Amino acid sequence: LCSGLRANELRQLTVAHLDQERGGLALDANWTKNRKPGFQPLPKWLLAKLSVGTKNSPPTSALIEVPGNQSQSFQADLKRANVPAMAAGGKLDFHAMRVAYDNLVLQSGATVKEAQELMRHKDPRLTMNTYGRAVPARLAEVAENVGKLVNPAEKYEHSMHAVAVGEELHRGKSIPEEGVEPSYGCPWWILNPLRLPFRHSGKLRTNVLFACFLKLYRVSTFMQEQRPFTASAPPP
Repeated sequence: LCSGLRANELRQLTVAHLDQERGGLALDANWTKNRKPGFQPLPKWLLAKLSVGTKNSPPTSALIEVPGNQSQSFQADLKRANVPAMAAGGKLDFHAMRVAYDNLVLQSGATVKEAQELMRHKDPRLTMNTYGRAVPARLAEVAENVGKLVNPAEKYEHSMHAVAVGEELHRGKSIPEEGVEPSYGCPWWILNPLRLPFRHSGKLRTNVLFACFLKLYRVSTFMQEQRPFTASAPPP
């Protein structure tokens, strides 16, 4: 879970492969899957435990013990821990630990390139499409964050979105005068961007994405020029 190494790679590790200075494991090209030397960073707490556990061991001794039949051993461990072998995402086996590592790396905030390097994949599509998983809870969190960007919590900023894109004019209303708090309405284009038109034109528009970007740019430009409205101290 903390290295993403394959079973055979774990089995080949010796005390000599523990690199204290760099903080990880030096991988030998003779037994890595891609037949290239590499380096796998480890968490500091794990590195410390391995260092203490192998303090008096010779450099050629095994760093960790890996069972000959890791699949059966892994299933036995699952049974003792009362963990079902089948989960929502599929079957739990030893290689699933590598899949879990990839997703933990991605959820920690790593870029695609960083995740690819840690997984030692030649193609990032393998990292993202084969190993990567979308977590429903995370998708809901992302959707909520997008909503906060489109519709900020402050009422003044919320209403200024409508003013910035001419929403008040679209509804036949005038732009609020200086020092007067505008109305708190939700701009219709936030909920239905597919009906987003260009202003000053009645023709059907097909470039919806360009229109969205244009309106968001106008919102950003307008908000940078405004001062927040407060009831106790209206803008001068």
